[in-house]
Amino acid sequence: METNFTTELLRQGAHTALVKSRKAITGFPTNRCSMLGDVCERRLFYWRTEWDKATSDKDSMLGIFATGNILEPVAEDNLKKIGNETEPKFRIIGKQMPTKDNLFEKYNISGTIDGILQIQNANNDWENWGVVDIKTSNPNIFAQIKDINSIKKYGYMRSYIPQLTLYSLAHNLNNCALIFINKANLWDFKVISWQLDYQLAESLLQKADRINKAVADKKPPPKINSQTECANCPFFHICMPDLIADKDKIKIINNDDDLYGLLARREQLSPAHTEYEEVCEELDHYLKQNFTLGQNIICAEYCIEWKQVEVNYKAKEAYTQTQWRKTITKLKEE
Repeated sequence: METNFTTELLRQGAHTALVKSRKAITGFPTNRCSMLGDVCERRLFYWRTEWDKATSDKDSMLGIFATGNILEPVAEDNLKKIGNETEPKFRIIGKQMPTKDNLFEKYNISGTIDGILQIQNANNDWENWGVVDIKTSNPNIFAQIKDINSIKKYGYMRSYIPQLTLYSLAHNLNNCALIFINKANLWDFKVISWQLDYQLAESLLQKADRINKAVADKKPPPKINSQTECANCPFFHICMPDLIADKDKIKIINNDDDLYGLLARREQLSPAHTEYEEVCEELDHYLKQNFTLGQNIICAEYCIEWKQVEVNYKAKEAYTQTQWRKTITKLKEE
């Protein structure tokens, strides 16, 4: 009883501290670079017009954001030290510099850049290479990030590429880079870079233009009615997406306890299952990088043994097969 009571006190204290640490949202009079990658234009409209009605993030998310805010200055200091030791040297300048661009003023776009990456040339002069953004990352996710395509796999990262695309356009630089820092080791980082995609940039400008017109007309863009996108949207309660509009394709079940129990248990186990798969992939990568393929290993109480097998593949004629793949999404709780 005492332990549970103490735990509850700690939980209440953590919640209060996290809520106090959260920056107050005062509205978005402009189209933010960090948001324009959103697939839902109606949500972007609400951030401009109904921002005060957005539901709060869960404590777990607030904690993740707060942790990142604490670690980023340390990681940036480490990058500064690393940049002094490389050949050629590099540095990041213009931290938290607001974007200023005539084109952005036209489309009512604003943003605050993490910095510009400079490289020292043979004459010891500093040259602007491109725009850069620094992200701290869970060690398991960090291990999965290998290129720009791996970034696109994670929904919460989808804004990164459009965001830097706009920064690159505003600062007239052709290169973009994301520097990921491993939260478990702040000296462990990786750089994912790419060149400015003008087609993507143009699509973002056109999206900003549509949002501006919608705000001026006070008419929200159409609903996207997506289970995946709408389930955890902070404006779910005012948008009220038509998720079950087609009654011929969906069956509502309220009295199947077995089905509900399986779905609820699946949700409980999902984080552990995901982490297990990520750790397995990270382990395979570590073994390939540090040991000879086929080398048996004993590490404390763990034994890793390899067995070589040969697989004979028989040729098949090309054919088309219809498959059904399920997606399970939990609807937003009130």
